[in-house]
Amino acid sequence: MNVVYQDNFLTPEEIEFCLSFYDKIDKEIGWESSEIDFWEGRVFDVSNIMDKLGDRSAYGSFIKILKRMQDFIMSQFDLTETVYPDTMQLVKWMEGSYQPPHADNAELDGTDNYTPWRLYSGILYLNDDYEGGQTYFSNYDYEVEPKAGRIAIFYGDLDHEHGVREITSGERKTIVTFWCHAFLNKSLRLG
Repeated sequence: MNVVYQDNFLTPEEIEFCLSFYDKIDKEIGWESSEIDFWEGRVFDVSNIMDKLGDRSAYGSFIKILKRMQDFIMSQFDLTETVYPDTMQLVKWMEGSYQPPHADNAELDGTDNYTPWRLYSGILYLNDDYEGGQTYFSNYDYEVEPKAGRIAIFYGDLDHEHGVREITSGERKTIVTFWCHAFLNKSLRLG
């Protein structure tokens, strides 16, 4: 198992910015619809900031965070081939929500899922004023406790099958990213 996490990856100012963006989604933009019921009304893709808001400053702030994440992944996993984000999403988890064990690049039977290119998965925890919501790894007796500003990175494969424990009170706010060796998402250009 290879799960890497670091506290204080996000500065207090970055956390405040991200949480204020959550409020902006709630009040001004609205959460996006999804073809998958599980995610309906709970996700906002950062790639859509310019189309929906035209806000270069907010977009630039998220790209700076992504660039640091890229450097962190490459360093922590001793990579020589560049990784690129295919997705950066703000995700809200209301009380009662949870996610059963899954892999990000395969079905549980080992066949490819609809995103087999996702080699690494990343979570940025934006708050910790709720109960539950730990990221757990079902093949191991291991879980990452949510802490505001913490980053967790792990492989997207079956060996790193993971889930989210039920949020028993409050609302969990995260940023989820997925990484691969191909430059697939032209909207998340890291320079």
